[in-house]
Amino acid sequence: YLNSPSVAYLIDIPRLLRSLVHVEDVFHPTGGLVDRLCFVVMVLTLPAMWRLDRRYFWWGLAAGVMPAMGTQFVSYTRFVEMVFPMFLVLALWLGRKERRGWFWYTVSVAGGLQIVLLFRHLTLLWTG
Repeated sequence: YLNSPSVAYLIDIPRLLRSLVHVEDVFHPTGGLVDRLCFVVMVLTLPAMWRLDRRYFWWGLAAGVMPAMGTQFVSYTRFVEMVFPMFLVLALWLGRKERRGWFWYTVSVAGGLQIVLLFRHLTLLWTG
């Protein structure tokens, strides 16, 4: 296997920080930039989750931070998709009228990334 997840990693903060900055490629299974960026976005939405609803915050910690720590970001994107409060916070932030530019920028980047990921999947480049 690419990684050996462990509960012991939950208290090893230096290991988490080392793996956070260890980037091998944009889409690499163990050192992917996309996984790290998803984690950063999720962590940045935690304070807003707290203000929105405390239960959302605790869900974000359990479903977003713990898997990142326990698996050292291996295929982290699949875990962050379950952190629905993050998407609520992003929708509230991007849904404001004064942030329409950011909304369209986000849609463009996400749509472009989706096309790249579809191409990688169809050409069997998905696993790096």
